[in-house]
Amino acid sequence: MRSQADNERLTLIAVAIGDPSGVGAEITVKSLQTREPQQRSRVMLIGNLDAIEHAAGYSGCDLQFVTVANPSEAREVRDGIIPVFDDKAVTMADYTIGKPSAAAGRATYGWI
Repeated sequence: MRSQADNERLTLIAVAIGDPSGVGAEITVKSLQTREPQQRSRVMLIGNLDAIEHAAGYSGCDLQFVTVANPSEAREVRDGIIPVFDDKAVTMADYTIGKPSAAAGRATYGWI
């Protein structure tokens, strides 16, 4: 097990979830569920928190998330919690899972 100091030296990687109505959030949370990405880096997700939490619940992933305003805040997150930068560009009311939408597309464009 790594020390807190070792964890703090890991590079922060920002991962955009892609279209919140697509499979990107599901693939992302399933990857994080393995805990392998967190062994190699500190991970911050960029995207709609509702979509991320929905994907985690749907996939049976035991992960916790917290919103952050910037990478500096993400670096402060501890205890295995995944920081998420959610700019509130889109909410689940703006799209339907499995169906493309202009709102989700605009949000995705902004996240990358």
